[in-house]
Amino acid sequence: GAKMPVEGARMTSEPLLAASAAAAAEKNDGGVRRKLLASHAITRLGTQGWLFIAPLVLTRFTPGSILGPAIWGMVTMLATSFLGPHLGRWADRTSRDRVVSCGVALQFVAVAG
Repeated sequence: GAKMPVEGARMTSEPLLAASAAAAAEKNDGGVRRKLLASHAITRLGTQGWLFIAPLVLTRFTPGSILGPAIWGMVTMLATSFLGPHLGRWADRTSRDRVVSCGVALQFVAVAG
């Protein structure tokens, strides 16, 4: 989708990096792109694995019924539908460092439970 400008943000056509800085960064990336791609692939694999296995595990708690996975799917979908727009707006208005820090902290709390 198209990105909406943040209120009060200046719209410029200037690049984020000067041409010489961008060229130097490209030459000296030292495999950063490859590492970033590998990191993303591993993260997506874990996410997809969780999305696949969670309903199967929930069927163990409700044998002979798909009620557990159905409720999990409905709650997940509703949470995404209602919280997604609000969190997106917050992320658009907040600095990237703060958004990433909050995301990592929330993941830690969710895993450490």
